Amino acid sequence: MNPVGISQTELATFQRCPRMWYLKYYLGMVPADEPPTGARILGIRVHAALEGWYGYGLNPKETLLYLYGIATRQRPEYASELATELHLATTMVEGYLGWLAEEGADAELEVVSTERELRVPVPGLDGVDFRGRLDQVYRNTRSNTLGFMDYKTGASFDRHDDLALDPQMPFYCLLQQLAAHGGEAVITGTGYHPERVIVGGGTIRTLRRVLRTEKSKPPYYQSDSFTYTPEQIRAELSRATAIVTKIMQARYDLDAAYQNSGGNQAYMDVRCREILPPTKIVGDCSWRCEFAKICPMMDDGSDWPGALVRSGRYVAGDPYSYYGKDALSAVRADLEPV
Repeated sequence: MNPVGISQTELATFQRCPRMWYLKYYLGMVPADEPPTGARILGIRVHAALEGWYGYGLNPKETLLYLYGIATRQRPEYASELATELHLATTMVEGYLGWLAEEGADAELEVVSTERELRVPVPGLDGVDFRGRLDQVYRNTRSNTLGFMDYKTGASFDRHDDLALDPQMPFYCLLQQLAAHGGEAVITGTGYHPERVIVGGGTIRTLRRVLRTEKSKPPYYQSDSFTYTPEQIRAELSRATAIVTKIMQARYDLDAAYQNSGGNQAYMDVRCREILPPTKIVGDCSWRCEFAKICPMMDDGSDWPGALVRSGRYVAGDPYSYYGKDALSAVRADLEPV
């Protein structure tokens, strides 16, 4: 049996709301038809343009034109919105290339790989992997250390200000440390010599979602590097392992409950509430959770599984399917230099 892979996003979902985790990661309910525009999908396309630029020498503007052309042909009813978003995405990426030239932000960075998935066994837990997808792995030519780049597209640079509290970055650093040194060295510090460590942290780089008009105010781009001490990495390992342990226990208990339910939904509802108590945050769930309208039905005896199906908004799928998607495959076939 293949190991269960658990990402930082899944860890965060379970921490925030076990019920949301249950619907998304245990039952595998995913959106049936996502609109082809919006902040999330714009970010995906900008990431693809940057991957093409750094990994394959593709012109970012041509990549965006290609991707938005595909989306327009597939969803012509969104043609106007897609054209507007293409203009924004192109402005962001072209400005980014100019910013790189002015700031020399990549002067000491040598790209090792792009869109690299890492899976490493969770030390002390059989059959479970930590997993993550790194936008870019680079080598700092001055310090000869490896690091990762995490690209963001956002309205502000808030993620930069909250780096000390952001669990994503130490989790990615932990993945790299485990892959490079093995679990035992990270856990105990045995053989852990900082002067010989080749994994040096990471960089967060944000492209603001804004048109560069006379009314807009710079800066439009920001890049911040960070490192973590061995103690911080071991603290992250403890944090992530504790959540993974709870997730695997929940999976075990839910599997047993389904086997004992005999198909009785009322029984399952009771057991689910016992195993995964709901977390309701007023003013937050309505916009943060895609299951906000289904959640109350899980407590009032309603046929919420039927409602999920009848809504047409959800289908059974793999919440990790995006890990295997290659937005650049068709683009590279047509645009990659011979």
